Order: sequence, then C-alpha cells, then structure tokens
Amino acid sequence: MRWLKSLFSMSPASLTLGTICVLVGLYVVGIPLLDLIELKTYDLRFVPRGHVPPSSAVVIAVIDEKSLNAEGRWPWPRSKLAALVDILSRDGARVIGFDIVFSEPDENSQLALIKQFSQKVDALAITDPQLADFIHESRKNADNDLALANATKDASAAVVLGYFFHMSEAELGYRLEQGAIDQQLQRISASKYALVMSKAPDMGVVPFLKAYAPESNLEILTAAATSSGYFSVKSDPDGVVRWMPLMIQGGEDLFPPLAVLTVWHYLGKPQLTVQIGHYGVEGIQMGQRFIPTDETGQLLINYLGPAHTFPHVSVSDILSGKVAKGTFTEKIVVVGATAMGAHDLRSTPLSPVYPGVEIEATVMDNILQQHFITRPHWAKSFDLLAIIVLGALIGVAVPRLSPLQGPVAAVGLFILYISMACGLFIGVGAWLNVVYPLLALATNYTVLMLYYYVTEHLEKGRMDEELKVARDIQMSMLPNKAPKIEGCVIAARCIPAREVGGDFYDFIEVPTNGTGERLGIIVGDVSGKAMSGALVMAASRSIFRILTESYTSVEELMAIGNTLLKRDIKKGMFVALAYTVWDSQQRTLTLSNAGQTQPILCPSDGSKAVYIDTPGDKFPLGIVKKCHYQETQVPLRPGDVLVLYTDGVVEAMNDRGTLYGFERFMTSIEAGRGLSANALLEKLIDDVSRYVGDAEPHDDLTIVVVQVE
Repeated sequence: MRWLKSLFSMSPASLTLGTICVLVGLYVVGIPLLDLIELKTYDLRFVPRGHVPPSSAVVIAVIDEKSLNAEGRWPWPRSKLAALVDILSRDGARVIGFDIVFSEPDENSQLALIKQFSQKVDALAITDPQLADFIHESRKNADNDLALANATKDASAAVVLGYFFHMSEAELGYRLEQGAIDQQLQRISASKYALVMSKAPDMGVVPFLKAYAPESNLEILTAAATSSGYFSVKSDPDGVVRWMPLMIQGGEDLFPPLAVLTVWHYLGKPQLTVQIGHYGVEGIQMGQRFIPTDETGQLLINYLGPAHTFPHVSVSDILSGKVAKGTFTEKIVVVGATAMGAHDLRSTPLSPVYPGVEIEATVMDNILQQHFITRPHWAKSFDLLAIIVLGALIGVAVPRLSPLQGPVAAVGLFILYISMACGLFIGVGAWLNVVYPLLALATNYTVLMLYYYVTEHLEKGRMDEELKVARDIQMSMLPNKAPKIEGCVIAARCIPAREVGGDFYDFIEVPTNGTGERLGIIVGDVSGKAMSGALVMAASRSIFRILTESYTSVEELMAIGNTLLKRDIKKGMFVALAYTVWDSQQRTLTLSNAGQTQPILCPSDGSKAVYIDTPGDKFPLGIVKKCHYQETQVPLRPGDVLVLYTDGVVEAMNDRGTLYGFERFMTSIEAGRGLSANALLEKLIDDVSRYVGDAEPHDDLTIVVVQVE
C-alpha cells in the first residue's frame, strides 16, 4: 500500500513528465503492436484522399480470363508473346516491360520431336547436307524461346524483362552452389546501377536490402532484352505491400527494379544515380527527377486507387487485332497476368486483392508524375515533438479544466492532430506518426484522471474518517435525552444532513433565587456544515453554558455571546440562535431570537397556532459586533405547546425541488394537538421525511417540542 500512496503523492506535473518519457522510450525502441496499428492508420489515410487519376503514359496489357479463353491455358507458347512484342512495337510502344519471368525453357513437343529425329540421324551416320539444313531450319522455327528473343532484339521499343530475388536461403527452401548464384548474377549484371554516389565516404556499411540469389530469365532472352529489372516487393508484418525496394544488393552490386528501368528507358536513359547520405540511402537521381526512399532504399508506394485504376487491354484483343491503332504509341506497356490462378495477388492499403502488375504500374506513375509519399528526414523529430507537446498540453489543461471541459479538450486535441496528420498526408504526401503522439495524449489523460480519482478517493476516505470521529464528538455534546423539569415535558431531535452538521440544541440549568426551577433551551444553526459547522457549534455551546452561570438576563446574555463569537469565529460564519428560558414558578418562557426561525405556539384552547416574534435586532450571532437583542416573555397554560426548529425543517425539499414550507409545518403541528411531546416530535419528523422522500437532505433538521403540563 505504501507504493500506491507514494505514487499518488506525486504531482500532476511529475506524472505528465513520466508519461511523456515512457512514450518517448517506447517510440525509440519500437513496439511491434503499436507499429502495426500505425500501419493501419497509414492505410486509412488513403480513404479521405480518394482516387487520383493516373498518367496516360502507362498501359497494362493483361493476360486475363478473356485471353485464356481465346488463347488457351497459361503458360502459352512464347511464340505468342513474341507476336505480342511485334504488335506492340509496330504500334509505337516506347517501352515494353514484362511482369513475368522466363526462367525455364519453353515446353515444346515439336522441338523435342525434332531433337529426337536429329539424334536418330546422327546415330545412323546420315550426312546429307540438305537433311541437315532441314533439321536446322525446323529447329529454328520450332524454338519459341528463340522466337521471343528475336522479337525482343528486333523490337523498336525497349524491352525490359522482369525477374525476382530469393531474399534468403530459407525462402528458397534449398541451398544453391555459389557458382550457380554467380552465374545468375552475371546474367543480370548489365542492368545493375552503374553509379552510386555517397555524401559520407566514411559512413561504413550502408543498410541495403541484401538478396540470397536472383531468379533470372533464360540467358538467350536476357541477352536479347534491353534491360532486366526485378519485380520483387516487400510486405510489412501484416502482409500488406506498402513499399517497393528500389535497390537490392546481389553479390557486390546494386540492382534496380522493373519499374525504375522502364521509366528510365521511357525518359531516354538519363543519368541514373543512387544517392547515399549520412544515415543511409536518400534516393535515386534520374536525370532531373529525384525518387526519395527510406534509408534502406525502399519507396513508399503511392497507390492511386483500387484495381483497374490503370487502363487494362486484353492480350487476346491485341493478338487478334481488335485494338485501335495508336493505343500504345509512345506508351509504357506493362505485360502481366490478372487471370485467376495465373498471377500474384497482393494485399495493399486499398484492397486485400490487388494485381502485382498494377503495383509495378503504380510505381512507374509515381516516378513519372513525381507524386510520392515519404517519411521526411525530419519526421522522427516531429513525432518526438508531437509526443512531448500533446502529452504536455493535456497535462497542463486537465488540472485547470472542469470534469466536463477536460474530456472535451482531450477529444479536441485528438481530432486536431488526426486532421493535421491527414492534411499533411493528402497535401504534401508526408507520413507522420499518429499512434505514439495520440497514445501519449490518451495515456497522460488517463493517468491524470486516475490520479485525481484515486487522490480524491483517498482524501474522501480520510475526510470520512475524520467526519465520523467529529460526528461522534458532536453527538456526544448534544444532550442524550431531554431533562425532566417541573411544569413541562420536553422532546428534542437533531438530524444532521451530512456526517457532521451545524444544527444543535442544548439544555442548560439556569440559577434561581431558590424557588422553582429554570431551564435554558438553545436551538442553533451554524452557517456551514461538516467540520467547520461542528467546531463553531461546540464553541457556541460552551460560551452559552459559561455565560449562563453569571447572567440571568436573556437579552444581556445574547449580547455578550454575540461579542465573543464575533471575536472568535472566522469572517463569513455566524450562528442563528434562539435562546429560551422556562420558569416553572412563573410558568413562563422568556425568549430572545438572533436570526433563528420564529418559534410556533400552539395553544391548548384549540385556537390557531401563532408565531412568536421578539423585538430588537435580528442579526445572527457573530455578524455585527454590537447588537441589541431584546427578550419576550410568553405566559403558558397547561396543554400549550411551543415548537422550536431550524430552517432545515421548512426548507426541506422533495425530488421536484419544492420546499416543505411554513404553512405545511404549521398545519402538521395543529394536526398533532393533543399528542404527547414525544409523539408530536415523531409525527413532525415523519411528516417531513415522507415529504422529502428519496431526495438527499441539503440541510440539518432540528426540532424541540416544549409541552406545558
């Protein structure tokens, strides 16, 4: 329990500072779950941004369901793809990019038969030159790989073939000989980045993505193509493709992707340079265009919309001549499969099912239009600043705001920051973290609310304990029972509204001249309840008990009591008090009233009950230093009843906020005519309680009944 008390003995400022430090630490370390949530908030930012129209420079030639129905199941003979290259080239395509890898020879039964025939001729030692020429020509015509290679070599368009990297041996599933890896790397070496420039020569190891081995195209196709670029993409831990690596290290060289090379050829092969900064890769300079990346060389893909954002043209329509002439003129044509079972489907921020070929087209469009999403170099500093500022703002605001204003301020800051982050994302393509700053805001708000709740709970518990003790003291100072005195019967009750109240009553034996008995009856109401009211009540009781020993005049006693209370109680507090003395010999009540409610006399002869007024000043005790209180003497007859009470009786309210009132109280007293003093007291209290019902009492309630015998 000690640690809990020490925790909540801290100030809101220290708790705010601690919360901010914890969130800064979490941000620096990186929590996988929070980072995953941040990725999801990144995806949601595409929703308010909406669809962005693509450039007209990129067209996708798709191997779709229509193409499979027309041309047969995939994979097709590569002679069909050779024909596709010819048609696209003749139509004026500037660049043709294949989002397909041709890593294995084309399966051709005709070529296999010619090969067997040639082997049989050799076995029979037939050396006819014409037969040899026939076999050679037949093999050449049946070789679909050769047909595709020739079409690629002869095309007026630049043809960029796609391949992919195995990023690890575990991904491949088996170990390759180093010679085989070197052979694959050598095959694509002509398409590596030729120029890498570093601003920090002494930087050391650059954090490039490193691959285990490439899966390249056949050597005959690679040699015929203008370039070869990989179409490998990187998925985040949730399986969503948000990044494309623009450079992958294979062996000692850096290799570009299909998207970069197609755009490079489209722009006329400007100088292509990898830029290395002090903290890693900065991006790629392509002539006048700059492509920003993160420190490992990865580009955030700025998805423009759902699938089919780019124009799709069915390959079957191209092969059958159904496409209008000029459709592909001066265009980048990306050839890829979208038919079910013939292509790779990727999960993206905009769709869980997105064709891989359209991802390539999207990156090409991003480069051409220079429309990127980035994590600016200042983003981490901004994120840390946002964590500190949001945490500090809510830490400063909450202690100064009401319980209603606090949540409004927190929600307002929450919405404001989200709006700002979305605005920067949509406006300038800046990705700023929202999870950690908002978590700092929410956590600090929660911590402070918990702090105030627990401290108030502990404080309330402490006060409740103190009030319980004070109530015991207060109740012990009230008379346990009404005294028995000659000539009258007295009944009294004080019900505090809280644990400790400001109402009190007392009975004081007044000195006599030797005949009869005299009893002082006090009914008081102290301004302020709880502990302060109880303390002033105790002081008032003590003052009047002491003064009664020396003074017999009620009005003189009231004046001196007022002077003493004015001196001793703090400013703003006072005591409304009625002091009555019963004289059994004279059978009279002598009354002086200092701001207390008027006593009610209910005569025994059946006449109407009346209020008893007193002349002189009416100020409660302790307000004005010098007051002239006067006394009134009331003769009583057997059966007469005098009721002394505090304002808590007539001002009692029900759940509708309606006062009990003087009239209702007077009526209740008259209705109890003939009852004993105790019975009348119980009736009056019960009548008030039934009127109030379940409403919480807002003031103390005190009644003293004096019945003459």
